[in-house]
This record gives sequence, structure tokens and C-alpha cells, in this order.
Amino acid sequence: VLHRVGGVWYSKPSFATPVVAIASDGRFVADITTGPGDERGTRIAVFLVPDDFVPPPVDGLEEIPAQYAGAALATAEVAR
Repeated sequence: VLHRVGGVWYSKPSFATPVVAIASDGRFVADITTGPGDERGTRIAVFLVPDDFVPPPVDGLEEIPAQYAGAALATAEVAR
């Protein structure tokens, strides 16, 4: 999960934990308000990736790294 805040993207729930597990019923939870100013975020991007995918760090990047789309089985992006 990536969160756009102030015009740049960040890994969520955190830089140290850039992926979340999906439950057997398809649900997942990712806290997108783990840093200062996160409540003012404007976009959320979600990538369904294989278990062995190691996402590149996203910490204040203007663009989402291409590796995310390349590895994704499905994606969604929403404005908030």
C-alpha cells in the first residue's frame, strides 16, 4: 500500500513494513496514518503482489517505482 501525501508517495503501514498479509477471506488492513501529516494524504494505491516480491522502498518519491506495476497481479488507486 502506498499513500500520497504532499505530492509524494510513502510505503504504508511503514517504511520498515511495506507489505501487509491478506487473510484467507481476502481482507487486509493497512494503517495509512502512521506518520506526521498522513491525515492530509490525497491518494492511496494498492498493489496485490506475489509473496516473494520485495517492494523497493518508497519514502517521499514523486512517482511510484515501476517495479510495483510490473509485479502486481492487481492494482487499485483511489482519491481521498
